[in-house]
Amino acid sequence: MDEKLLHSLKDKARKILENNTRFHCYAHAIEVLENVIKLVGVFGEEKYDKTALFAAALFHDASNHQEKELEGVEGSEIAGKVLMETDGFPEEKINDVKRLIKSINEDREKTNDEIILNTADEMAAFSELGLIRSFMISGNKGMKVREAIEWELAYLEKRYNKLKLQVAKDLVADFYENRKNLLLTSLKKLQ
Repeated sequence: MDEKLLHSLKDKARKILENNTRFHCYAHAIEVLENVIKLVGVFGEEKYDKTALFAAALFHDASNHQEKELEGVEGSEIAGKVLMETDGFPEEKINDVKRLIKSINEDREKTNDEIILNTADEMAAFSELGLIRSFMISGNKGMKVREAIEWELAYLEKRYNKLKLQVAKDLVADFYENRKNLLLTSLKKLQ
């Protein structure tokens, strides 16, 4: 993707995500973009439309809708409007970006590019920011410390097991083990 276009998309994503109250900040979008880049690099850049995937990574959480099942639909519409107004973004790729964004909340068989985006989003749960976001979610639910740690351990296992690509599991394995050990150690201190 052209660097000038990517920079423009990043600026637009930052403006949209700065007011997101569902714990989806611009830094999360950048993590997902970085994960997409890693996965595409492993599976072959020539196989994927990087322009569509990079844009979808940046705008996949553009919606601030509180109902998760409506988030992808609304987010795809927001992304479509932004991309239509973005100089240099190929109009013929907008529907692919919208399809990719919608796929995050759809429970169906996914295409290869949808698997890349969905996996990249899942991988973001295994970062330092992912840990902070998880504890913000548990805090928002009013959990006590023990309950939050237990919830986080279950969430961590669920997310790790949900990763469909072995390469993704390999990429996050160290963080997964370190985070699990941190949580188990913390839980022991509460006994």
